[in-house]
Amino acid sequence: MDKHTSRQHYLKLRGNITDRHSKDSSILQSLTTLPQFLSAQKVLCYASIGGEVSTHKVFEAALTGAKEVWQPAIIDDLLGAVQVTSIDMIQYLKSAPTTAHLSPKAIIDYFDLIIAPLVAADAKCNRLGRGGGYYDKLLSLTNAFTIGLAYDEQISKTPLTQESHDIPLDIIVSPTQIYRKP
Repeated sequence: MDKHTSRQHYLKLRGNITDRHSKDSSILQSLTTLPQFLSAQKVLCYASIGGEVSTHKVFEAALTGAKEVWQPAIIDDLLGAVQVTSIDMIQYLKSAPTTAHLSPKAIIDYFDLIIAPLVAADAKCNRLGRGGGYYDKLLSLTNAFTIGLAYDEQISKTPLTQESHDIPLDIIVSPTQIYRKP
């Protein structure tokens, strides 16, 4: 299945997921006990939209844990970041405000942990993203530990189609399992 067809398939599946609150809670519990989350000081986390695993409580846990927390924003057609200092600031940003942001070049080495959005993943932590390529560009350059959050329905039983620019994540956390990159 090509990426476009896969993306449409998994977006439809994701739209039909039930009991999200319970599943989000299970994902949060697993995520916040990972050593990589506990030790991270500077975290980049996506602001959830469109049926994605909710990241509101992830931001809350990171802020409560005295972590420096940022969310992505597009700057000059690349992924940059805007700092989040309170829960009220969380919002999906298509572009960065004119102040208080990190440039795309600055974020490459800035973060200990990146929590990336995904439409689907497989057991080897290959990720099918939203389709813009922004995260693949960042993931190809950063040394940060990377985590994806997914509902079990988003985990493909067969390997996802990958292209040379696609970068697997280090871990995928679902409500029932933690997948690790081989």
